[in-house]
Formats: sequence, C-alpha cells, structure tokens
Amino acid sequence: MRTMMMRGIVLSVVLGSGLASALDLPTQYRAAFFQDDPTKYIKDWQTSIEARIGYGDSRHTYDQGNFRKPLLSGYGPMNIVSLGWGLNASNKTPNPTTNMYWNAAGTGLFDPSNTANLGPNDGMIQMGGRFRDTEYNLTLQQALCLGLYFQIYVPIREVQIDQITTQNLGAANIGTIPVNVTTFLNTALPLILQEQGFNKGLVLNTPFKKTDCGDIIASLGWHGYQDGLHGMVNAIGGMVQAGAILPTAGTRDEDLIFSIPVGYNNHYGVLARAAVELGLWKVLALGVQAGTEIFFTDEKEMRMMTDPSQTGWLFLGKGRADVDSGAIWDVGGYFKFDQFVDGLAVIIGYSFTTQEYTWLHVEDNNFLYDVIKADQTPPIPLAVVNPRVQPLFAKSKDSIVNGDQRQHRWESHVFHAVLQYQPHCWSVNPLIKAEYACPIYGKSNFDTDMVAGTLGLSIGWGF
Repeated sequence: MRTMMMRGIVLSVVLGSGLASALDLPTQYRAAFFQDDPTKYIKDWQTSIEARIGYGDSRHTYDQGNFRKPLLSGYGPMNIVSLGWGLNASNKTPNPTTNMYWNAAGTGLFDPSNTANLGPNDGMIQMGGRFRDTEYNLTLQQALCLGLYFQIYVPIREVQIDQITTQNLGAANIGTIPVNVTTFLNTALPLILQEQGFNKGLVLNTPFKKTDCGDIIASLGWHGYQDGLHGMVNAIGGMVQAGAILPTAGTRDEDLIFSIPVGYNNHYGVLARAAVELGLWKVLALGVQAGTEIFFTDEKEMRMMTDPSQTGWLFLGKGRADVDSGAIWDVGGYFKFDQFVDGLAVIIGYSFTTQEYTWLHVEDNNFLYDVIKADQTPPIPLAVVNPRVQPLFAKSKDSIVNGDQRQHRWESHVFHAVLQYQPHCWSVNPLIKAEYACPIYGKSNFDTDMVAGTLGLSIGWGF
C-alpha cells in the first residue's frame, strides 16, 4: 500500500493539483473516502482541478449478521445441492450434465429424492479470495459567482477478485447415489456453467478483473464560509450540492461468477449532499455532512435465485427483471484541527453508509414458468402463464428472487484520517492531501480499507 501511495503522489503531480470539493461514490466493496467539507478559500470564477489515486485490498467481508467472514462467504456458503432446483423445469433445451444432477422428473443426483438425508453442512462450499481496488479520480470544478459552482467528477476504477479458494464444509461424498463433491466442482460444474450460458471455459476459481471509467457525476453546488467571528463560534461554513449520476460504467457481466460492477450497474440516478462546519474557540472546527444517491428503476437480464435454499454468489437461472435499486445514504461527523500552521489541517472523522434493499420484479414468462412449474404438482401448463394471470405468478416468484442476499441492505461504519496542506494564496491555491479510510464494522460489505493521495491546483482569474 505504501508503493501505491507513492505512485498516487507522482501521478497527481503530473496531472496537477486542485482546490475542488472532492466527492466519492460509496460502494459495498470498499470503505468510502472522506466526503467534501466546506472550504475557506472561495473566489468567484475560480477554476480547480483535483486528482486522487487510491488503493485498497481485503480478504474478508461482513455477512448479514455483522460477522467477519472469508471474502466470498458474506452471502453464505454455496449450496451445490440446490444450485439447479427450479431450473429449466420444462426441459426446453437439452443440457445433459445439468439434467444429470437436476431434472424435471425429480430423479437427478441432487434432486430431493436422492438427497433427503444430508447433514446440515453437506454440499455447502465456503469460498475465500482476495479483492483489490485501484482508483484514479479526477474532479473538475468551475466557480461561478455568489458561491455557486459547477463540478464534474470522473472516477476510473480497476477492480479485481482473485486467489479464489473453496472449502467443503460437509462430507466428501453426498447423496443416496454418492457424488464426490471435489469431482463435481472440478469436472461437472464447468460443464454445467457452459450449458447455462456462462462464459466458455469458466471454472469456479476463475479470477475477475476489470478496468473502466466509473459513473460520472455532473453537479451544481453552493458553498460559503464566514471567518473571524467573535465568541465561542468564530467561523461557520456550509455547502450544498445536487447532481446527476450518469451510468458510464455499464452493467456487471452476468456470465462471470464473481463479476462486480465498476459503477452502479447501469442505473441513472441523482445525488444530493450537504455539509456544515463550525469553528470553535479558534482552535478546531466541528463538521457534519450527509448525502444520498437515488436511482431510477431499470430492466436487466440477470442471474436470479430459482429456489429459496440457494445462497452464495452463483445462480444458474437467468431472466429479465425490473431492478429497483435501493437508495444509498451516508452521514458523518469530523473534527478538524487547522489553526496551528497556516494551511495545514488534520481531520479525524467517522461516517456511516448504507444502501437500502434492492427489489427485483420478474418480467420474464419463461423464467416464471420454469420455476413455478418446478414447484407445482401437477405441473402448470405453459398456456396458463399469460399476461392476464401473470401477476399472481410474479408475486410468488418475486418472493424467491428477492431472497438473494446480494440484494439485501448493506452498511459500513468507517473511521477517517486526513492530513492536508492548503496554503492560502491570492490567485493560485495548491492542495496536498493524504487520507486513510478504515472500516470498523459492517454488514454485507467487503472489509476493505483504503489509502489515497491527492494533489490539486486552483486558479483565480481575478474577474
């Protein structure tokens, strides 16, 4: 991480340094950076550029119960027995390996007729791995007048999941007709993945890596700061900001098991932020800040649960659904010590970030028919699943697909430490910043701490 910090400083020097108010787009796979705070140095028609590079890695995650687990076990162990339950019940396509383990007749090697007496951990696979995130973020800000400004935030992210491991938590052989778990994972599962439309040659420990521009934010804001007041409160500052989230990062690859989106998975959205800072006794400043990202519903083709007992990252069923992505909320507070050396500030803070439940609404007759037919005796004719009665079936199916722990609410509690130097000059204001974001508690989020280096430059044109 020290090497990455030095690379960040060098890169920032090349790009120039800035006085913009730095944003961050929170995600569940890393700790959020310290969000923007009110600045004292406000000039009309000022142009600012700020470049930040950050790095973090982790081998752990928090699960739904706030317990720390191996990286890829936060959504529970993968249940290989139920992996294909409710899948392709109508046998519309010939998938010989899939049908060997799960079939419409209920006689597959992993169908309930052959796996009724398993122990609680039989067929359960715990998975671990390593996550790495490298970010190059650029913020461009143009001040207008009366404290108003326009801002563009462009993140570039390189995310990677590798060194994937598996651990069988149960018996080596399971089922009335014994199936060796290791043989299934190494030999049968790759063929099943290929039959179900995953990328050719994919195996369970295939690493994932992607570098792309994240979601861009275009926003308008206002900030103000009044210094030199008398009394206990000697200064007061504030800022508000609102903008549009543009889904330039695209959608996660549903045909890779451990793919994660670089942005917000192709959702348009709106962002709003506000912060207030008080200077106290000319010794320190106390600030609070809050923000939200709210997303619009989008229809996607995606992998979804086909049985309530399925857990983990891997689901074989694929269909169309309206995705109502939960809003993200954050709130935080900080102490700033900036009265001892001109331009030097130390910030110690805390933030809480959470994303609300993401709801899926199935919009795919074929997917509905497969799963519902598998759950009914006798089977439901395909002709019954028509637009007139589909809402009844969709309601039943939605209760299954929304059991997916990947869509549940996540939360992150983060400690922030920031050291910045920002000398006050008349026409040119440089900024040098180092920061550390450390997750201290969480729920359904990666336990990834982040370090970052930032340099920037702000030019006042004197209009």
